[in-house]
Amino acid sequence: METTSPIAHRLRSRWLLAAAVISLTSGPSTATSLGGAVSIGPQKVDESKLIQAVAECSLNAPEFTRTKCVDTFWVPRWLLDAEANDAKLRDTPGMQRMASRLLYQGLDKKLRQSAAAPSETEVDHYLKQHRRDLEKPLRLRLFRILFNSKNDAETAIASLNSDATLEDFRKLARKSSVDLATHQRGGDLGFVWPDGSTDLPQVHVEPELYQAAQKLKDGEIARTPIPEGERFALLWRRGSKAAIQPGPETRKLVVQRIMEAQHEARLQSLLAGLKKKYLSKRNDTLLGKLRRPDALLFVEP
Repeated sequence: METTSPIAHRLRSRWLLAAAVISLTSGPSTATSLGGAVSIGPQKVDESKLIQAVAECSLNAPEFTRTKCVDTFWVPRWLLDAEANDAKLRDTPGMQRMASRLLYQGLDKKLRQSAAAPSETEVDHYLKQHRRDLEKPLRLRLFRILFNSKNDAETAIASLNSDATLEDFRKLARKSSVDLATHQRGGDLGFVWPDGSTDLPQVHVEPELYQAAQKLKDGEIARTPIPEGERFALLWRRGSKAAIQPGPETRKLVVQRIMEAQHEARLQSLLAGLKKKYLSKRNDTLLGKLRRPDALLFVEP
């Protein structure tokens, strides 16, 4: 004798009931008359779900009648949803975390959609405040060895052959340079800007050094000492980065940055209000376990 599992029996009963109800309401109707057209067990399928189902059937399976399409593609899903609810799968930790993540994503999307684009004045102000990040002049990759006297610099220049390598230059810098900031870097200044600043926060040179380097070609070593304050530099222009001027794409990037910053501010403001409204107490000892991957807090029953 064929046996049927309790789950299969419940699904079959629900299916028969659903199919029977659909067949009773298979005549012509409008979307507003779909309420109660399908029931899964004692529960009627929400009208909005039926409207969505009929709309998608018309779009993706126009060759099917409305009844056949809903019965074929949607009723099985609703039956399985009902079974999952009976099995209380929504109450498992994994499903709760997934639901929490989806709710957060929905709230995040809602906050973003409610944001207004920044004005042209706001964009101009951001461009002015962040000019160094968005508008870049010609930057020169420089290596230099700093000496206390012009004579010492001339002697060092004479010691470097025309085929001197980068390693030769680095060794000489570590041996002779009086600039402690770049001594161990072998004289590497990184990319230097016209004002003497560099990509390295701790390294800054005189603007005159940049001006002198502009007269050199990429890869060229200056054959005369370059005055730098009260000292003299042996200068090597190793390379360069072309200037970058802001354009239409830059303004689009600024709009994105401003809106992202505004979104983060709104989110933090919302969290501050929610903490005052809902957070009555907390256990810092328990919260500390969140930092331990091996904590029992992460083990699901």
